[in-house]
Amino acid sequence: YPLVCLGSLRRAASINAEYMGIFQLTGFSDPVYAEACITVHEYDIVLDILVINQTDKTLQNLSLEISTSGDLKLVERPQSYTLAPHDFKKSRQT
Repeated sequence: YPLVCLGSLRRAASINAEYMGIFQLTGFSDPVYAEACITVHEYDIVLDILVINQTDKTLQNLSLEISTSGDLKLVERPQSYTLAPHDFKKSRQT
């Protein structure tokens, strides 16, 4: 289930953005696995986030808390969602 950032790489090349890489947010053995692909374009930082439910249970009201430091601010608030067993969700935060 690793996040493939090919779309981000193509987008970065086409709009002069800088692809920063994929960062693991949780451990592989955690019940919920998360990783983020980061792309920077001028003053915008885009996180393409992949969240995977690695349990045999449905997880409700699952949300990813993102905190910033300095002058950075989140444009959108992360939403809560439900993940079925072994399901995944991709989201984008700016």
